[in-house]
Amino acid sequence: MIVMAKDSTDKITSLRNFWQDNHFQLGIPLIDIQHLWLLYIITNLESALSNAESLSETLKDSIVGIIDYITEHFSLEEEILKEFKYPGFEEHVKHHRAFVETLQEKHDLANTNELAALGLLNMLQSWLFKHILKEDKMYVDFFKNKSIDVKPFCQEILIKKKYNITKKQGDVYKEICNHRQAEIEEVISENMLEDILHIWKSHNLSLNIPVIDLQHIWLLKMVIQLDKAVKTMGSTKKGEVFNQVIEEAVDYTVKHFTLEEKIMKEFRYPEILNHFHQHESFVAFIKQRRKEYEAGDNLAAFHLTQDLKTWLLSHIAHEDKKLAIYLKDKMKDVNEYTRRLHHKGEIAIDPGQRNFYKKITKE
Repeated sequence: MIVMAKDSTDKITSLRNFWQDNHFQLGIPLIDIQHLWLLYIITNLESALSNAESLSETLKDSIVGIIDYITEHFSLEEEILKEFKYPGFEEHVKHHRAFVETLQEKHDLANTNELAALGLLNMLQSWLFKHILKEDKMYVDFFKNKSIDVKPFCQEILIKKKYNITKKQGDVYKEICNHRQAEIEEVISENMLEDILHIWKSHNLSLNIPVIDLQHIWLLKMVIQLDKAVKTMGSTKKGEVFNQVIEEAVDYTVKHFTLEEKIMKEFRYPEILNHFHQHESFVAFIKQRRKEYEAGDNLAAFHLTQDLKTWLLSHIAHEDKKLAIYLKDKMKDVNEYTRRLHHKGEIAIDPGQRNFYKKITKE
């Protein structure tokens, strides 16, 4: 797609030319920053395909970057379109959800080989041209025709710190869009409930099984806590959060996996063995990251964040969703079964998890 030079200055020039030649800029800086970051992820992945040594790590970074992009960009875009009553809002949301479903279904996020990288790259390139240059241009035209200026609303969003902008994203935007004098500050969201809601909705994680959903929401809390610690805290405080998340993750593996496995056995889920093996892989990477941290690996917390984010998309949004589809016509029996388990003391529902669930789902 883009022939990237080895020199970093030439890379920026190539990226700028591609951005300008294809008229990607929409004139809404907050949206443009996110679109540029997607293009940046694509070009990094494209460059890594010619370097076998860096491919595995770059692919992992790209997957996590896409997960963050989905969370941040889809949530922001949908909030803007809803605020200004864009008539194509529902259709636009459908495109977002379809993208997530395709990513979940067609890409094995556990693989880090060349074939997996090519598959992801092709999907992202297609999205870049079919959605951004077509669907996104439609809402920009709507705003222009209605003389709607969305920039003040975006500025208000930034002041409230509802979404994240990393320093690297800001730097890329300034370089590519020739806004080098503009001050684009790093923004770290401060509202955990908002962050959880963004992930929950944009990745469509609800299974409509309350007792499982509330545990998944609790896992999101862990992911966000660790992610913020990695980005903003010193080594001592970050270490405290890492240890807390590890302990909560171990507890999660016992309580959550026990519950899911009881349900799968009770209702004879046909893919139960594959699901069990994935649970075992979760336990394995938790143990591995703890071992790395205890051995003094400074990147253990960052790698655990990558693991957990990938788990959200590869397991909860895909494998658990398949379980929910299988149980769809049995939901009354499933809820009755989980109530019996709770009544007999075979499963415990933490009050804190229940409160988080109510705040996210408004139930």
